[in-house]
Amino acid sequence: MPRTKSLWPHVRVYPPAEVTSRNDAAEVDPREVGLTRANVDAIWTAMVRLYQTGLHPAAALCVRRHGKVLIDRAIGHTRGNAPGDPIDGPKVPVRHDTLFNLFSASKAVTAMLMHLLDERGILRLDDRVAEYIPEFGRCGKEGLTIRHVLVHRAGVPVMAGAKMAPALLANPQRVLELLCDARPFHVPGRRVAYHALTGGYILAEVIRRVTGRDVRQVLREEVREPLGLRAFDYGVPRERICEVAENAFTGVPPVPPLSWMVQRAIGLDLAEAATLTNDAVFLQAVVPSGNIVCTANEASRFFQLLLEGGELDGVRVFDRRTILRAVA
Repeated sequence: MPRTKSLWPHVRVYPPAEVTSRNDAAEVDPREVGLTRANVDAIWTAMVRLYQTGLHPAAALCVRRHGKVLIDRAIGHTRGNAPGDPIDGPKVPVRHDTLFNLFSASKAVTAMLMHLLDERGILRLDDRVAEYIPEFGRCGKEGLTIRHVLVHRAGVPVMAGAKMAPALLANPQRVLELLCDARPFHVPGRRVAYHALTGGYILAEVIRRVTGRDVRQVLREEVREPLGLRAFDYGVPRERICEVAENAFTGVPPVPPLSWMVQRAIGLDLAEAATLTNDAVFLQAVVPSGNIVCTANEASRFFQLLLEGGELDGVRVFDRRTILRAVA
């Protein structure tokens, strides 16, 4: 029987063996990568303990060592076990190949597309954004550079006065208009301020103007297809929405000043953010800083590509020097 573990909003915890999915065909013998079965068991036990806190309806883990898959598993439910869901209602068990939103890890993907264009000489990271988006160069943003955006020093961390809603986030032209009209909170380059969503839209528009392709097309043609990834993309088609794990608000609600910081960073509180990111409009949109959707295995495969210096399984996507510059 399920059991509960806390007084705050949480999920019902089920016996791990009943809600675990393993990709046994992908996992190698630990001895091939210098480990033991006990090492693997210890790693997975840590994941089970995380699930047993009741803070996560589902979690997926893919671990690679020396490029080989050591663990590719998931635990929990993708639907039906969020706080407030009926105890006897339908529940969808997670699978190792369930799709998850990477949220802000999407920033690393979009950033690498910029580095790829820099590698090819199509742009330079220290170019002014206004060189590519002329209408952006006003209200104190004339000297704002692509690098300022990448390192969260652009001075436009939020879309002031705009309500964060799926319809807005799915309308990059409207977002761009708001950012073009925005006045920086500080001189670009001077301070760090987390750009939760805004930076991605600026970078995506630069990509569109210099390549003639939208950021989703560039990602598919330059990364997803060469690596043979099936789902790794900004959002999902409508018919695949049901495959994406739902987000749930759990745990102790943040209190000031943390709650103020969250509200300022994303324009919503965490409960509202969970609702927004489950919306079908959001899941089909291109949100360059926040909605790469893929499996845990595919996420691991992308970052393995970076660890390998830009080449994986005989396919080169980035030059090794590009990786070194990106992480400098």
